[in-house]
Amino acid sequence: MFNHKYLTNATIESSTVMYCDTPALEYDEDDTDNVHDWYNVSVSADGESFAKATAKFFFYDEPVIKSIDPWLGPMSGKTEVDIIGKGFNQTNMCDFRIKFGMTEVRPKEKQTESLAKIDSLPAKIPGAVVVSISGNGQQYTHDTTLHFRDASNTFEYYQNFFVISVWPTQASNTGNTPILLNGILFDQFKYDNSSNKNVEIKCRFLDSSGTVFGGEIVMTKLKDSQY
Repeated sequence: MFNHKYLTNATIESSTVMYCDTPALEYDEDDTDNVHDWYNVSVSADGESFAKATAKFFFYDEPVIKSIDPWLGPMSGKTEVDIIGKGFNQTNMCDFRIKFGMTEVRPKEKQTESLAKIDSLPAKIPGAVVVSISGNGQQYTHDTTLHFRDASNTFEYYQNFFVISVWPTQASNTGNTPILLNGILFDQFKYDNSSNKNVEIKCRFLDSSGTVFGGEIVMTKLKDSQY
């Protein structure tokens, strides 16, 4: 029994362990600051005589994901992702976890009230996955809109690009030479209605030692296979 009021059935696993579902927290109308965020817990074998309620169960407010930055990354994973929202660092949370689709992971560092940092997990297939969070390692936040990919809690995996040819292959060292890239998988950022998503595709140049020089350059699309 929770708070001398709410009865729930329990499943006994052993002489020292049993499982039950908790009721929802109901705030007292006189408790304007919502400081009463716990219920005491007692146990009965017959539903009438209860043990002394010495245990407490604590509740926390449902956390909210507002945005994910960046919202896409390669299937190989390891993209540094910021999950932005509120209610991530509540006192009563005991096991903060994050899910990418159905896979659980812990933040790479202690989360703040509004920010959790994570490296994206590897994926076997490209596409969008729902990102959800939990304060107890069991109950995760739900998708904002059922059967719809909400931008606020969706991360999208893309396949690695494949460059077939570059033209021209030589140019003046003064720079500013237009270069044409032909390849495949340049056109994978599309909505279900085949319209293009607003994604900047960039390229960079490496010397023979693998050092990047010249910074990143935003590419201009000519057609699905040419930039």
